[in-house]
Amino acid sequence: MENPHIDWLGTRSGSVAALAGAEVYKALGAGANITYWSDVKDGTHCASRPEWRTPLQQNIQKFLLKTGSAAGTIRISAKKAGSLAEWRDWSTPTLTDDHYSDHAHHPDDAGCGRLHDGSCR
Repeated sequence: MENPHIDWLGTRSGSVAALAGAEVYKALGAGANITYWSDVKDGTHCASRPEWRTPLQQNIQKFLLKTGSAAGTIRISAKKAGSLAEWRDWSTPTLTDDHYSDHAHHPDDAGCGRLHDGSCR
C-alpha cells in the first residue's frame, strides 16, 4: 500500500522494491503471496484508500484467518512506476533444495548446522 502522490514518500523506489520482493517470492514458489498497491486516486497523506480495501481484506483472510485463497496483486501507479530491469542484471531462478550453497544450512538439519555437502558446522 503506497501513495504515489507525495514525492518524499519514495514511491518509485517502493515500486522497485516491491517488484524485487515479488521476484524473491516467485523464486521460492510463493509468487501468489505478495501484494503491492500504489495505484490510488486520492493523494491525501495518511488516509485509507478504497482501492486498498479488497486486497487488504483478501490478505487478512488468506494469511491471518486462513479462510481465503486469493492470489496477491501487484498494481503500480503509472505516476511513479520504477523499473526493476534498471537495477538488476540477473534472472530469477526457481529455488529447490538442490540450490543451497556450501555456506547455507539445509533446513532439515537445523540442529547440527549441517551444510549442503553433508558436513556439520
